[in-house]
Amino acid sequence: TLFAALHANIYRAFDYGSEEEIYDVLAQSVDGALLDDLYAQIYKSLILRYSGGAVCKVAKGDILEARLIQKTREAVSGEHTVEIGCKWQVQGIVEHWEHLHRRVNEYEARFTLSPRARTWKICSVDITSQERVEAEDKPRGRDEG
Repeated sequence: TLFAALHANIYRAFDYGSEEEIYDVLAQSVDGALLDDLYAQIYKSLILRYSGGAVCKVAKGDILEARLIQKTREAVSGEHTVEIGCKWQVQGIVEHWEHLHRRVNEYEARFTLSPRARTWKICSVDITSQERVEAEDKPRGRDEG
């Protein structure tokens, strides 16, 4: 449940309008150097204009599978970490050349969660698989919604 909430907040952050708001909401779930890297990667790949003028906006992200890999506690500091294996899909709406279509990407990764300032955060992610999945709908004209 904790991981699902943290993971969902990553994509929810991009519902906000300004870069500062996006970053602040993302910081609620992600910590350290990963925060800057993840912000830049997701913002560039899902929100900004691609070549040819395409714009992609996240519609939703769905966890397909999540499993506990291991829980550890550092002997000296007593710091806990939890490693989660996750498979998920991200659906986006791509607009370009006067039409819209759905894009679905599927990912697999290993996430490390640790407590930071009395709350759990994602501290690292190792993406092991990424692929585009065939979307179920066909491209539509802009005025077909």
